[in-house]
Amino acid sequence: MLIKHILRPLLLTILIHALAMYGVAHFFPQRLAVEGGIGAYAIIGILIGLLNFFIKPILKLITFPFILFTMGLFLIPINGLIIFITSKLLYIVAPASIRLNVFGGFLSYLVIALIFGVLNWILGFFLKGKS
Repeated sequence: MLIKHILRPLLLTILIHALAMYGVAHFFPQRLAVEGGIGAYAIIGILIGLLNFFIKPILKLITFPFILFTMGLFLIPINGLIIFITSKLLYIVAPASIRLNVFGGFLSYLVIALIFGVLNWILGFFLKGKS
């Protein structure tokens, strides 16, 4: 019961985040590079999952008027900020061989967040089901 209701969705979410980040890194190597192989993608998936669980709701609450005014488009900069925080946290919590390098400035984070969000949605649709 624990595995079915708690661990399976958690592991599936980490897998979806890792696959989405792999897709972004694979299709846009001029904007994003991930060093460290498969383990790096797993750690990135875990960090993004944790940040989405703890930090993203606070950011959404603080920026609710902007999200409402832009009809949800302000979620893209919030996702870019999550990816920025993830790249900086990797320097603290991961070994030196695991890095998430974003080339460019704020625009790169926005593009990566947009592509990551779309890939995350597509993968979640097919892997989690149509609910």
